[in-house]
Amino acid sequence: MRSEMISLNKCRELLDKKREKYTDDQLELIRKYLITLAQINVEIIKNANTKQDDTGSNHEQSEF
Repeated sequence: MRSEMISLNKCRELLDKKREKYTDDQLELIRKYLITLAQINVEIIKNANTKQDDTGSNHEQSEF
């Protein structure tokens, strides 16, 4: 896991500028959820690229 995660203050700036919607605890949960979601997506992309490299195929290129 990378250490350059978004800070709680940055989350607040992006999601709740007026401090009316979320408590710090709620923002922390949202932040952790989004970080986990991003990590899952990175793994999916890595696995897709590995499988694509193994088969030598590129699904984006098709000939008609």
